Amino acid sequence: MPIHSILLAFHVLGACIWFGGYVVLSFVILPKAKADKTPRLVVDFERRFRKIGWPALAVQMVTGPIMALRFVPDPGDWFLWQTANQDHIASKLIMLVILVALATVMQARVIPRLQAEESGSLKSAAKVIHSMTFFSFMMVFTGLDIHTLGFAY
Repeated sequence: MPIHSILLAFHVLGACIWFGGYVVLSFVILPKAKADKTPRLVVDFERRFRKIGWPALAVQMVTGPIMALRFVPDPGDWFLWQTANQDHIASKLIMLVILVALATVMQARVIPRLQAEESGSLKSAAKVIHSMTFFSFMMVFTGLDIHTLGFAY
């Protein structure tokens, strides 16, 4: 089996875990927490999910750049925005930075507010969670597109 196929399999598995976790959080856990006014549901989910979510994201952060070299061999060319492959790679890297920033805000600011059950904490959590779900989806979509070049070009 070619190395690219192995890397792709691990990358997709990581994406499934990360994106799937945020879909569950956005559309199952968060609505229940809001309806019941129990921020603890989000805190408990996040605490459990981070054990597999962060490693899944780390796998993507390792496999992604290695696979990107197959499409654009010189990392110095990744942000030139001259080819479809460069567009995809640069877009994914920018979204990754945004996603990591949002995840950091979630862990450092939102979760502590939820634990303290501060007023409005579920509302601010929802904004961050929905943003993370959106950017996770966009990364999956862009990843599919780079392998098919069928949607954007």
